Amino acid sequence: FEDDARALALETGMMRPVTASEGKVTLSTAVTEPRTAAGAPASETSFSLSEDILQVQPSSSLNLPFDAPLPVEEGMVLEYSYRTIDIPEEDLAPRVPPGPVFPETPGASFGGLTVRSTGSGFDVPGGEAWVPPERLDDWDVFSVEGSTGSVSLPSIQPAAEFRTVRVDASDLPADLRSLTVRNNNTHRGVDIREIRLFDPSRQGNLEPVNPAGTAGDAIIEFRGIEARRPTNSIDDLVDGLTINLRRASDEPVDLEIEPDTEAAKEGIIRFVFTYNQLLTRILVLTSDDSAVIDELEYLNDDERQAMEEQLGSLRGDLSLNQMKNRLQSVISNPYPTRAGTDLTLLAQIGVSTNASSGNTGGSLDFSKLRGYLEIDEEKLDSFLESDIDAVKDLFGRDTTGDLVIDSGVAREVDNYLTPYTQTGGFVSTRISGIDRQIDATKDDIADYEEYLEDYEADLKREYGNMEAMLNQLENSSRELDNFSRQQSSSR
Repeated sequence: FEDDARALALETGMMRPVTASEGKVTLSTAVTEPRTAAGAPASETSFSLSEDILQVQPSSSLNLPFDAPLPVEEGMVLEYSYRTIDIPEEDLAPRVPPGPVFPETPGASFGGLTVRSTGSGFDVPGGEAWVPPERLDDWDVFSVEGSTGSVSLPSIQPAAEFRTVRVDASDLPADLRSLTVRNNNTHRGVDIREIRLFDPSRQGNLEPVNPAGTAGDAIIEFRGIEARRPTNSIDDLVDGLTINLRRASDEPVDLEIEPDTEAAKEGIIRFVFTYNQLLTRILVLTSDDSAVIDELEYLNDDERQAMEEQLGSLRGDLSLNQMKNRLQSVISNPYPTRAGTDLTLLAQIGVSTNASSGNTGGSLDFSKLRGYLEIDEEKLDSFLESDIDAVKDLFGRDTTGDLVIDSGVAREVDNYLTPYTQTGGFVSTRISGIDRQIDATKDDIADYEEYLEDYEADLKREYGNMEAMLNQLENSSRELDNFSRQQSSSR
């Protein structure tokens, strides 16, 4: 509502100016004189503040007062965000506690007489062995304080990323004075940020006088856990699943989840495309046959020219030829699936090199023999509709029950290519080696150019000396000729 619309809304009584206040906790101010939940001064090592994120250390508490005490009105919500930081046991305390160290008494020698030291004449009590603290997990971390007492807030959950919590006014005391963090956990830190009390329906400078309803967060209870989201489209409760909320329900709603065959098909197509791209690159680099490029009808002029420049640049490279052969072996090998012998090969779902169909009309299509993968969409669609789980097993399956994929085409390809592509792997090591050779060659060229410059200077110097000697000889010859003529004329 702006300009004339705002004036009309106020004149007709549809809207009115917002009069509600908003409260928050400014963390930098709240920890100026830090206090524990019991009101005692808090140790500076029990918390840390960085970029508006307050971290409360294990076995510590902190009371965070609001900037000003604020009455809680109907429609208000308390909102804050938190995350949990798991701390390894070895980082909590030293393995051996510090204690007194008694040095050995030195011996003494005088006048050829040596007196050896002996142990202390007093019994030194031994220290007790240090025992790591017993693990304590406490999920009831947050509470709020008001004039009428303390009210506990919802229990936290393990969260590596910040999770936002909203608490309705009906679950809060009549006024808010502070938020208390009691982190009794022994192996877990808690981060908190953005603590505020506000009315979601009064976001702006106007509010409706007689609203039929007020927009708010979507609330869904999933497996006993209440989740609030700013939209009705929720995609972070189940991996790979988006839940679109259409209406409210007082009764539990059963979700029937069907596999997304289109997404699975697109994933297989991307796998085949990427495999063929890699195979194309290997063939171009290791072959002198321009037919390898001519067969690629989808290339534009620039891509074709770039490949022609690279054609055969790594011919004879054993590692690339070995990679091509190994990948072709991985693609053609059988893998166990829940369908048993009915599905063990990629060819059974329509993904194959199709080399057997390369002879058409009496001529041989060599592109069919280079190892490119093709897809029989009808056969693939049939398997995805009838047994998509077995198709998944073909690409990746946990055969031992340890929740680790240990079999399948995609797993084998990933395991084989990881040493090539990882940091410090074969490719990066090879590139570094070639870079070193290039640098060494450049150094050799620079050295030889410097040698040529010195050699040229030496030749010029020798040539100058020879030219000076020649001039001197010519002068001497002329002097001799003049002397000879003078002698002849005197006779």
